[in-house]
Order: sequence, then C-alpha cells, then structure tokens
Amino acid sequence: MKQTNQLKTLTEIIKSKSLKQSIIIALVLDFTNNYLTSQGPLVRIKIIDDTFTFEKNQSSKMYFQVHNLTDKKFSMNIGDVIYVKEFQSIKQNKLEVYEVETSSHIHVFEQNKSKLWCTSCQKNILLCEQSEKRIQNLREYSLKYFSQTKLKDLYWKGFTNSDQIFKQNFDLLLKVHQIEPVNVEDASKYYKIILLDSDMNQYYLKEQNCDFKVGEIVKVRSVNYLDKENQIVKSTYTNVQRLYTFFYDVVNFDKFKYEIIKYVKENYDFEEYNHDLQDENRKFSLIKKIHKDNFKIASLEFLLNKQRCNDYYSIKHMKYRIQCYIIDIQPSFLLDAVRRISYFDKKINYPLKDQNFKTMNQLKRILEVQILVKDTSIDLNKEVVNLILIQEELQNDHDYFRGVELLKIEEENVQKYQKVFDIIINRLFIETSVSKQVDIIVQPFLFQQKILYKIIDTQFLP
Repeated sequence: MKQTNQLKTLTEIIKSKSLKQSIIIALVLDFTNNYLTSQGPLVRIKIIDDTFTFEKNQSSKMYFQVHNLTDKKFSMNIGDVIYVKEFQSIKQNKLEVYEVETSSHIHVFEQNKSKLWCTSCQKNILLCEQSEKRIQNLREYSLKYFSQTKLKDLYWKGFTNSDQIFKQNFDLLLKVHQIEPVNVEDASKYYKIILLDSDMNQYYLKEQNCDFKVGEIVKVRSVNYLDKENQIVKSTYTNVQRLYTFFYDVVNFDKFKYEIIKYVKENYDFEEYNHDLQDENRKFSLIKKIHKDNFKIASLEFLLNKQRCNDYYSIKHMKYRIQCYIIDIQPSFLLDAVRRISYFDKKINYPLKDQNFKTMNQLKRILEVQILVKDTSIDLNKEVVNLILIQEELQNDHDYFRGVELLKIEEENVQKYQKVFDIIINRLFIETSVSKQVDIIVQPFLFQQKILYKIIDTQFLP
C-alpha cells in the first residue's frame, strides 16, 4: 500500500483537516521515563522537525509532544528519528502544546545508523521509499541543527536565573566521570554514577541500570534538587539523556557554565541551625537566606482572602512568608499520613493502610499532614488557615519528621514509628503559641479547583 499521502511534516499536521492514517517522522528533543497514570504507564516525547522547532528566541513557544501509553522502556538519544503512526488524536493543550495521543508502537531510529535499525524493537524495519528518504533527510538535518544549536536555547529548565531555585526542577549538562556498582545487603544492586560539570564540581546519582560510558556528556533532565552532598535527587520526571558527539554542547562542554551555582551555595544552605537557649540538645532550622531576604511577611487574613477569590493564576508563582502558631495537626496516625502517590495523576493516592501501598512499588512515598494555624490577623474570629506539609522519601534538605523513616515504614512496623511521630507532633504544640510564633514560607497550588498552601520552608521543625 502506498503511503505517499500519509506522511506529513509537523507544520502540515497543524494545518491538516484530516489526520486519518497520517504518519509523523520527526526528531526527539526531550523525553520522560515511563510513569504511572490512571490510564496506565505513559511516556512523553517532545519532537521537532525541519519545519517546526522549539527555540526560546522564537515569538511562538509552541511544541509537539507525543503521549504513548506503554510500559515498554524506550532506548533513545536526543536527536534520534522517531516514527509515529496510528495516533488517535492531536489536541492543543493550553496554548503552547500539541499533544499527539497514541497507544501504538513507536519506532526510534538512531542518528548514526545507515540502516533502519529500530532501537525500541531491536530489529530492522521495512518502510516505503518516501519514509526512508524522509528519515535520511532528518538525520542530515539533525546533524546540522544540533551541531550549531545549544540545548540551553531549546527546551531547557533551570540554572539560568534565581527563580529556578524556587522551582527545584532544573536540567544539568554533565560528564560521566566514574561508575561504581554497589551491592547492598537485602537490597537490589545499583550503580553510583559520579558526574562532573565544566568547573569540575562533582555530583552523583543512583541508577538501577547503567549503560553509560565514562567520558560521555549527558543531560540530566528535571533534577528535583541537589542535596548537601550534591546527590542528584530525582523526581518522577527525571531521567538521563544521552547526546551524540557532534552536539554543540558536547564539543563545547567546557564553555557551559552554571552562573548560579555560587548563588545557590551562598543562599540555599541545608545545614544552618539556631540552637534553643533553653535546651542545648535542641536546634531549629533557620529560614534559608534566599527566602528570608526576598519575602515580606503576609498575614493569614491575606491568604484567606486569596482563597475566597479563588484567582489562582494571579498568585501561582508567588511565595509568602507568614508568622503564626499551630492549633492542630491532622491526620494524627501514620496509617493515614504515609502514602504512595503519582505526581501526574491525583487519582492515584494510596495510604499505608491500603493494600495497593504494598504492590505499587513504582510510586513515590510521601508523608503528608495538614497543619492548622492562626496569627494576630485572625485571632479574634473562628477562621484558621490549613497548610499542607509534605515530606518526600528522598528529601534531604529538610527532614521534617526525623526518625520516621519513610523508606522503611510498613503497616507491620508502623507502631514503632508512630511513637516518634507522636513526640514530634506533641512538641510542636508546646513550642508554638500566641506569644511564640514561627516563620513559615508557603506556596499556593491548585487542588480540585481550590487554592491550597504548601509549606516549602519552615523554622519550626529541626
């Protein structure tokens, strides 16, 4: 069957009135790992071609993104050619994203292979002459485009301005320096990968599988944050993307500088504490300089008014510093507070007491409590503000609930950790009062069309 009328460029896809039997052949710009949604495992792949690119200096910031429902692990590099067919629909999400929905198999062809060897199915693929020619043209375009264009000028997050520190979600360009296999008793083997930036700062991350080579340059996508030892703490979005040696960023790796690294180290200190003068064994974390210097104190009455107006988009990027005292903390039992969640689908949320908690090992563990607070602006009425505090399983910058070991807690041993949790909760009620208020930095977020406030930094927990 001839496919002459089926093959379309990305620009033609946008203009096309009919998508029936259309085929897309494009270049990989960015991709996620497989993550769990209510519809099943999903991978997102951002694509470009020679008619449609995504660059920061363009007036239009549109980009294409393929959504593939699959549990198959893709092997791909940035710059590889991707072949997509039998997609169900294309929808424009928000204003800047065209989403290509498909549950069919996707072929990925390496840039430096002469034959049509598919890395996703590990075999040569037979395609029509038109498709083969299109793939060859895109391979040539990929070589030219990525050898002249910085990834930093394309789809890139972070370390270009101080706002990225607040988001704690950024990309890194690093060189693989050393790979160490680690065997842990009663745990699966993993690899400790030591990486360097262009200024020889050292980082490391842990991977279950490793096919990287010492000396190669990689892009670490969506780092959640760096801990005090420069371990790359991953989120659901994080993965390590390989680059070809002809990439501008590989050839010019020594020129890639993180202008903000010094700023982060000076202002985002994980180890700064204030000792309690009444008890030499107790210490409280200080509000980080970056928060203390940049946010004026907001009243709880102000936050409540924002909730009533429910105009989330006017405050979505704001952070507020408040001074308050605690009147209640819920839930009081770890069976309800410890959960496994999906960051991509809010419907997937299993507490420790749920049977799914044991089986859904691919989901992240969190400890989530709601803290009810008051301040002088609402002292004389019945109103309170509900703050959300979340401790993630690998969060090392603040161990809000020290001693409640998220990675070890199970329903069978929960009582052991419940005692520690009770001590922490009881102490908070004693240590805060109308006359002894504490500083908290909160950030608004939207949940079920309602504005809530999440704690991102606090003085009241060690």
